[in-house]
Amino acid sequence: MLLFLCALVFILVMLTIAYLIASKVNGTKAFVNPNKLRKELEEFKLNANQVKVPLRECKVVSNSHSEPILKSGSWRVQALDSLYGDGSSNTKQVNVNQSQIIFRITEGLVHYDYVSPVVLIDQITLLFKLDFQNETILYIDKTDKSKYYFDLEFLIQEHS
Repeated sequence: MLLFLCALVFILVMLTIAYLIASKVNGTKAFVNPNKLRKELEEFKLNANQVKVPLRECKVVSNSHSEPILKSGSWRVQALDSLYGDGSSNTKQVNVNQSQIIFRITEGLVHYDYVSPVVLIDQITLLFKLDFQNETILYIDKTDKSKYYFDLEFLIQEHS
């Protein structure tokens, strides 16, 4: 019995230390100034090559899955649940839809695939929105074609 109590105390101490380390790491994230990022993006757009992208010619790839998320953010609830429960009473399953848009540019024998950031929209809904939008702009750095910005701001504006 004493061995069990020692093990339990050890586990609780380790969980507490892990929580403190995690909260310290998360609390010291570098602050990103959104105004600075917006200004850098505008500068990039002004200096980059602009390519009109007919959205009907793009390929859309999607991934849909479900994943558990915590119902409670309290570390105490999580610790007790993992010690005494099966670990699932504090979680619920959430469906996640992720899609990306791929546009290919061919220059002679060379193909350049430009892939959008992941958007959290299912494939069918995204295809409807792309069809409605018809076209967008792809901004490509003049000296380095691996640096680009796929303008999907119309998707953000719809959700606002």
